[in-house]
Amino acid sequence: MTMRHLHVAPGYVVLSILWLLLGTMAQAASPRALLGPPCQANQRVVECLAAHHTELFETDEERFTEMLIRVERDARRCKPLERTREYVELVRTVRADGWVAESVDETVEHLIRWKPRCFLDALVASDPEARVWVVDIFLEPSLHAESPRHWMKAVMQKYRKEPKYQEIMRQYFGE
Repeated sequence: MTMRHLHVAPGYVVLSILWLLLGTMAQAASPRALLGPPCQANQRVVECLAAHHTELFETDEERFTEMLIRVERDARRCKPLERTREYVELVRTVRADGWVAESVDETVEHLIRWKPRCFLDALVASDPEARVWVVDIFLEPSLHAESPRHWMKAVMQKYRKEPKYQEIMRQYFGE
């Protein structure tokens, strides 16, 4: 069977393998081990990453990667929801290119596809600026059925009538 028969983008496979390998490395490092300078001793990993992402990426990409993977792993679990909300807000802050953008994109897509209610609840709980940014960037409605994200519209349609998601749905559907 080829990748074409599996309906999986080759980039997704490579990124998934990278995420798995780096996730194993990140599990080995304790949160305290990740929090050297410029982080404060009492900061959580997500707080340090939000405050110092550019400096960490430029000076210690390996540590930056371990921190990002730890935060993404926590967000994907959706337990507690607060971790997913923090990730949604972090996504707006990091605004990266290259492999970081792909990794963030994969995590957001995972949440939308496999844990949509958790993701939408995290969006509702997020600050309004982060919510608008994430919907505009990651949930851009697909105009063509051939789009890699055409499935998102069906997911969003499923939750469209729920009152607590109305603001998100108005923005998504352009109402």
